[in-house]
Amino acid sequence: MKLAWAWMSVATGALLMGGWGSVAAGQDGSKAVQEVPAAAVAEACGQEMVSWAYDAERQVLALSDGSVQLNCCGQRSMQVERVDNVIEITERDRPDEGGRCASSCTFDLGTSVTQVAPGSVFVKLLRDVTDENGSPVLVWQGSLDLAQGTGQVAMEDAAPGPCQVAAR
Repeated sequence: MKLAWAWMSVATGALLMGGWGSVAAGQDGSKAVQEVPAAAVAEACGQEMVSWAYDAERQVLALSDGSVQLNCCGQRSMQVERVDNVIEITERDRPDEGGRCASSCTFDLGTSVTQVAPGSVFVKLLRDVTDENGSPVLVWQGSLDLAQGTGQVAMEDAAPGPCQVAAR
Protein backbone atom coordinates (compact mmCIF):
# COMPACT_ATOMS: atom_id res chain seq x y z
CA MET A 1 0.00 0.00 0.00
CA LYS A 2 1.14 3.53 -0.65
CA LEU A 3 0.08 6.90 0.71
CA ALA A 4 -2.52 8.90 -1.17
CA TRP A 5 -2.00 12.49 -2.14
CA ALA A 6 -4.48 14.85 -0.51
CA TRP A 7 -6.15 15.92 -3.74
CA MET A 8 -9.86 16.09 -4.36
CA SER A 9 -11.81 16.52 -7.56
CA VAL A 10 -14.82 18.78 -7.18
CA ALA A 11 -17.98 19.20 -9.22
CA THR A 12 -16.58 22.17 -11.17
CA GLY A 13 -13.61 20.14 -12.37
CA ALA A 14 -11.10 22.19 -10.37
CA LEU A 15 -8.65 20.50 -8.02
CA LEU A 16 -7.96 21.51 -4.44
CA MET A 17 -4.65 20.59 -2.82
CA GLY A 18 -3.78 19.94 0.79
CA GLY A 19 -7.23 19.06 1.99
CA TRP A 20 -9.99 16.57 2.12
CA GLY A 21 -13.53 17.34 1.27
CA SER A 22 -17.11 16.38 1.10
CA VAL A 23 -19.66 16.53 -1.68
CA ALA A 24 -23.31 16.88 -0.73
CA ALA A 25 -26.11 16.48 -3.26
CA GLY A 26 -29.61 17.78 -2.67
CA GLN A 27 -32.69 15.94 -3.90
CA ASP A 28 -32.85 18.50 -6.72
CA GLY A 29 -29.40 17.42 -7.95
CA SER A 30 -27.54 20.47 -6.61
CA LYS A 31 -24.08 19.88 -5.13
CA ALA A 32 -22.10 21.62 -2.43
CA VAL A 33 -18.43 20.99 -1.70
CA GLN A 34 -16.92 21.58 1.72
CA GLU A 35 -13.22 21.29 2.51
CA VAL A 36 -12.33 19.63 5.80
CA PRO A 37 -9.16 20.59 7.74
CA ALA A 38 -6.17 18.26 7.42
CA ALA A 39 -6.40 17.39 11.14
CA ALA A 40 -9.80 15.85 10.49
CA VAL A 41 -8.29 13.60 7.83
CA ALA A 42 -6.10 11.80 10.36
CA GLU A 43 -9.09 11.28 12.65
CA ALA A 44 -11.26 10.07 9.76
CA CYS A 45 -8.86 7.39 8.54
CA GLY A 46 -11.40 4.84 9.57
CA GLN A 47 -14.31 2.98 8.22
CA GLU A 48 -17.17 4.09 6.05
CA MET A 49 -20.15 5.28 8.12
CA VAL A 50 -23.78 5.88 7.14
CA SER A 51 -25.34 8.61 9.30
CA TRP A 52 -28.90 9.88 9.33
CA ALA A 53 -31.04 12.54 10.99
CA TYR A 54 -34.81 12.96 10.84
CA ASP A 55 -36.64 16.28 11.17
CA ALA A 56 -40.14 15.17 12.22
CA GLU A 57 -41.62 18.66 11.95
CA ARG A 58 -40.55 19.10 8.31
CA GLN A 59 -40.67 15.33 7.54
CA VAL A 60 -37.15 15.43 6.05
CA LEU A 61 -34.66 12.56 6.31
CA ALA A 62 -31.00 13.58 5.84
CA LEU A 63 -28.62 10.73 4.99
CA SER A 64 -24.85 10.83 4.57
CA ASP A 65 -22.30 8.19 3.65
CA GLY A 66 -19.00 9.25 5.20
CA SER A 67 -15.45 8.16 4.39
CA VAL A 68 -16.38 6.77 0.98
CA GLN A 69 -13.16 5.91 -0.83
CA LEU A 70 -13.30 6.54 -4.58
CA ASN A 71 -10.89 7.51 -7.33
CA CYS A 72 -9.99 11.20 -6.99
CA CYS A 73 -10.72 11.90 -10.67
CA GLY A 74 -14.45 11.58 -11.02
CA GLN A 75 -17.83 13.24 -10.76
CA ARG A 76 -20.01 12.11 -7.88
CA SER A 77 -23.78 12.43 -7.51
CA MET A 78 -26.66 10.86 -5.60
CA GLN A 79 -30.08 9.86 -6.88
CA VAL A 80 -33.09 9.17 -4.67
CA GLU A 81 -35.96 6.93 -5.75
CA ARG A 82 -38.96 5.61 -3.88
CA VAL A 83 -39.79 2.04 -4.79
CA ASP A 84 -42.97 0.99 -2.98
CA ASN A 85 -42.13 1.64 0.71
CA VAL A 86 -38.36 1.63 0.16
CA ILE A 87 -36.13 4.68 -0.19
CA GLU A 88 -33.42 3.68 -2.67
CA ILE A 89 -30.36 5.93 -2.84
CA THR A 90 -27.77 5.40 -5.57
CA GLU A 91 -24.32 6.99 -5.24
CA ARG A 92 -22.95 7.44 -8.75
CA ASP A 93 -19.25 7.91 -9.58
CA ARG A 94 -18.42 8.80 -13.21
CA PRO A 95 -14.89 9.37 -14.56
CA ASP A 96 -13.77 12.89 -15.45
CA GLU A 97 -13.46 13.71 -19.17
CA GLY A 98 -9.73 13.00 -18.92
CA GLY A 99 -10.36 9.61 -17.32
CA ARG A 100 -9.30 8.30 -13.94
CA CYS A 101 -6.08 9.03 -12.07
CA ALA A 102 -3.86 6.81 -9.95
CA SER A 103 -5.00 8.06 -6.54
CA SER A 104 -7.95 7.54 -4.22
CA CYS A 105 -9.69 10.16 -2.13
CA THR A 106 -12.24 10.00 0.64
CA PHE A 107 -15.59 11.73 0.25
CA ASP A 108 -18.65 12.36 2.39
CA LEU A 109 -21.75 12.06 0.21
CA GLY A 110 -25.11 13.26 1.45
CA THR A 111 -28.68 13.90 0.41
CA SER A 112 -32.06 14.79 1.89
CA VAL A 113 -35.37 13.05 1.27
CA THR A 114 -38.57 15.06 1.71
CA GLN A 115 -42.07 13.94 2.66
CA VAL A 116 -40.92 11.04 4.84
CA ALA A 117 -43.68 10.12 7.28
CA PRO A 118 -42.80 9.36 10.92
CA GLY A 119 -42.27 5.77 11.96
CA SER A 120 -39.93 3.25 10.41
CA VAL A 121 -38.47 3.48 6.90
CA PHE A 122 -36.49 0.93 4.89
CA VAL A 123 -33.44 2.32 3.06
CA LYS A 124 -31.23 0.74 0.37
CA LEU A 125 -27.90 2.42 -0.37
CA LEU A 126 -26.30 1.46 -3.69
CA ARG A 127 -23.01 2.53 -5.32
CA ASP A 128 -22.59 2.72 -9.10
CA VAL A 129 -19.02 3.26 -10.34
CA THR A 130 -20.02 3.65 -13.98
CA ASP A 131 -16.71 2.64 -15.59
CA GLU A 132 -16.54 -0.68 -13.71
CA ASN A 133 -19.08 -2.16 -16.17
CA GLY A 134 -21.42 -3.75 -13.71
CA SER A 135 -24.63 -3.20 -11.85
CA PRO A 136 -24.78 -0.90 -8.84
CA VAL A 137 -23.44 -2.62 -5.70
CA LEU A 138 -25.46 -2.80 -2.49
CA VAL A 139 -23.57 -0.83 0.19
CA TRP A 140 -26.15 -1.11 2.98
CA GLN A 141 -29.82 -1.77 3.56
CA GLY A 142 -31.93 -1.70 6.67
CA SER A 143 -34.78 -0.16 8.60
CA LEU A 144 -34.42 3.16 10.37
CA ASP A 145 -36.59 3.96 13.40
CA LEU A 146 -37.17 7.65 12.78
CA ALA A 147 -38.49 8.12 16.34
CA GLN A 148 -34.83 7.91 17.47
CA GLY A 149 -34.11 11.15 15.55
CA THR A 150 -30.53 10.27 14.53
CA GLY A 151 -28.32 7.26 14.03
CA GLN A 152 -25.17 5.79 12.49
CA VAL A 153 -24.28 2.47 10.89
CA ALA A 154 -20.61 1.44 10.48
CA MET A 155 -19.69 -0.40 7.31
CA GLU A 156 -17.45 -3.29 8.40
CA ASP A 157 -16.23 -4.32 4.95
CA ALA A 158 -15.43 -0.80 3.74
CA ALA A 159 -12.26 0.09 1.86
CA PRO A 160 -9.32 1.58 3.81
CA GLY A 161 -9.53 5.25 4.82
CA PRO A 162 -7.99 8.24 3.02
CA CYS A 163 -4.51 7.58 4.38
CA GLN A 164 -3.84 4.49 2.29
CA VAL A 165 -4.57 3.47 -1.25
CA ALA A 166 -4.52 -0.07 -2.53
CA ALA A 167 -1.95 -0.50 -5.33
CA ARG A 168 -3.49 -0.97 -8.78
